[in-house]
Amino acid sequence: MKYDSQQAQTDSVVKSLIDRLEELKAEDISVIEFEKNKWLFDKALIATGSSSRHVATLADKLCDLLKEEYSIFTKSEGYQAAEWILIDAGSVIINIFQEETRRKYDLEEIWKKIGSAEKALK
Repeated sequence: MKYDSQQAQTDSVVKSLIDRLEELKAEDISVIEFEKNKWLFDKALIATGSSSRHVATLADKLCDLLKEEYSIFTKSEGYQAAEWILIDAGSVIINIFQEETRRKYDLEEIWKKIGSAEKALK
């Protein structure tokens, strides 16, 4: 697989996001990589906040980081209840959950099943 400048940029963004999440005490941080050109994004970042306020703060700080450091303007959903905030940052999507909501939706398992199904269909 060829490693291009866009992938290098995405990797740099993800590392910065993980560093910021760790600084802000997010828990269970994980990254899921997707096959290039099959999805609208290359990577998904998933993290857990301890409360609705913590989830909203994490989302705000990540959006600020993306704008200030990378000139990436984001779109987000879920601030009202702040149980699950989704941030679209182009090649990276960010999902910040409260613990119970993360368990309920279990995105890691869903994406693993989708990936397995895609491989089986080939």
